[in-house]
Amino acid sequence: MMTEDETELSSKICKACGEVALAHTAPRSQHSRLVAELTQAVHARDAFIAIAAHELRNPMTPMLGYVEHILSVARRPESKCPATIIVALERLANQIAEYVKRATTLLDVSRITAGKLRAELSVVDLSAVILQAVHRHRAGAERSGCRLEPSIEGEVSGMLDELAVEQIADNLLSNAVKYGAGEPIEVSLVSDGTEARLTVGDHGIGISEEDQARIFDAFERAVTRREEGGFGIGLWVARHLVDAMHGEIHVTSCPAEGSIFTVILPLLPP
Repeated sequence: MMTEDETELSSKICKACGEVALAHTAPRSQHSRLVAELTQAVHARDAFIAIAAHELRNPMTPMLGYVEHILSVARRPESKCPATIIVALERLANQIAEYVKRATTLLDVSRITAGKLRAELSVVDLSAVILQAVHRHRAGAERSGCRLEPSIEGEVSGMLDELAVEQIADNLLSNAVKYGAGEPIEVSLVSDGTEARLTVGDHGIGISEEDQARIFDAFERAVTRREEGGFGIGLWVARHLVDAMHGEIHVTSCPAEGSIFTVILPLLPP
């Protein structure tokens, strides 16, 4: 026997199915009205997600900066801060950073689905941004048994979206650490003066040719293990961020031989 809640849910489902069926046989004017109502509902959902993501992220960003400042003071030799406190602060900073990252991703998803994702271009020190990303992921890589090996060309700057570049680098590095099987991870940045080439290569589980064709789609990942967290949209968001800056992103990989992700970004506006 169904509970009262189950009966109500069943009634709502039947009503919805009836409305869908009716839409197929209803006059054109009624069909147009239903489409308009559904479109309005989707727009309202996207607006809510954008506002929620913005409100969730904003208070945490200065908090992360404050924790990182305390951590930098604690690391000074003269502070004589116990190692346990430093480790706790590092974990707290990492957790807040992960929270901010997910809120930012949610905001990007809402902009992408609404067709409102735009690159906010300014002069960006790309070399410094990538080095900072490597620094952020070094502790996590060490915990996973990986060793980050950066080869970053100095003084590479261009008209780019700094936050987008940070998100792209963070996504590629976190994926390399997650799937790198404890092997070294090479991070390279080179430039010919007109465009920059960022590569992140690991020696982990690799990606099959079939999976390579879909990993840049929404809610897709090459590994479906239950313990791998996240939305499954990191590379999809990265692709859209790269597209917004008129760049390219590619992957070359073989199972059990690792993966190399390559991002090419123009340094001058189109």
